[in-house]
Amino acid sequence: MSGSLRRAAAALLRWGRGAGGGGFWGPGVRAAGSGAGGGGSEQLDVLVKKDKVVVFLKGTPEQPQCGLSNAVVQILRLHCVRDYAAYDH
Repeated sequence: MSGSLRRAAAALLRWGRGAGGGGFWGPGVRAAGSGAGGGGSEQLDVLVKKDKVVVFLKGTPEQPQCGLSNAVVQILRLHCVRDYAAYDH
């Protein structure tokens, strides 16, 4: 692993442990509930159009349940995206 990649990974791990305080929930992050699927494409269309940024995760931004969900939350925080809706699927 290169030095810069190693430093970025270490920073993400520190950040993921709540280094900034307050955990993964930042101002504007809305846990929009679970079970977002199952309603057909019309319901999905409504969910996606309701907010500027929407993510579908396993778990919540505070407690992602898989590596991909955790990576998505960390990338959003890394880019200072604080206002988004998160759906547990």
